Amino acid sequence: MFVDTHCHLDFLPQPAQQAEQARLQGVGAIVVPAVEPSNFEAVRELAHSLPGVGYCLGLHPCSVNGLEEQALELLKNQLEAHHADPRLLGVGEIGLDLFDQGLRQDRMNHFFIEQLRLARHYELPVVLHVRKAQDQVLAGLRRFGIRQGIAHAFNGSEQQAQAYVAQGIVLGFGGAKHLHPCSAHSSSCLLAV
Repeated sequence: MFVDTHCHLDFLPQPAQQAEQARLQGVGAIVVPAVEPSNFEAVRELAHSLPGVGYCLGLHPCSVNGLEEQALELLKNQLEAHHADPRLLGVGEIGLDLFDQGLRQDRMNHFFIEQLRLARHYELPVVLHVRKAQDQVLAGLRRFGIRQGIAHAFNGSEQQAQAYVAQGIVLGFGGAKHLHPCSAHSSSCLLAV
């Protein structure tokens, strides 16, 4: 069976048809990460309406410039309210993006660290968005003892790949698609299980 570890089904016009198409191609499970509070409910509803779909809740690094500090509190409240939901699979999509020069690095770092704290507190894996920040993300994972998750669309060095794997993070490899509302890449990453 294949697992699509990163698919923004909620951005597609016909998510049920897309999920069924994937199922017919051998994809038995799909993980749909959130990017900001405005799509928390959408990803949760998709996960509960489609077979084999799970969701993650998080604040994407490309979204944080436009978010208020209360977004972290809302995320915490949602994780608390739904931590026993078997369809809730992790905290994501979170991370750092140093490729996009329009993002405030201080703000992005703050949101990333706070979300790592939440992942640690709720003992949830992370779904990572990382561009030109492999070492900084690895340092955060080590600092908070995060040992489960996936770095999707991995594009670092062999040494960085080995460091992620040693930390317990699975690497996803996928092509870039411009579906993401933050103009960041969105890719599906398949794992055979």
